[in-house]
Amino acid sequence: MKVRLTSAGWRRRKGKGFEYFFRGDVFEVSEKHGAHLLKSKSAVDVDAVPEEAPAADPADDVVAEAFAAADAAITDDTPPGDAPERPKNAANKDTWVAYYASVRGKAPAASMTKEEIMAEVG
Repeated sequence: MKVRLTSAGWRRRKGKGFEYFFRGDVFEVSEKHGAHLLKSKSAVDVDAVPEEAPAADPADDVVAEAFAAADAAITDDTPPGDAPERPKNAANKDTWVAYYASVRGKAPAASMTKEEIMAEVG
């Protein structure tokens, strides 16, 4: 059975490792796995669905705008001393909150943990 994946991702065993598939990929599966994917609405049967252009994901536009804004903010004449120094991983949460505010221009959500703040601003 030939299916087109509609979920974010799927993997199956291939030898000692895995074979990975992502949204939009078309691939062959057994009838058993195909039935499971169709029932869970993770894939559609290629033969049963007419070929259509995939709908644009609004998240793609948001990501593209964020990258464009970040690129526009970067200038060659910005002296390296203006960038805030990244705290050490062992620094307390208050230090990371101050760093987040200096990088993002706003304070993080009160519910964010130190690890979440670190992941957001790197």
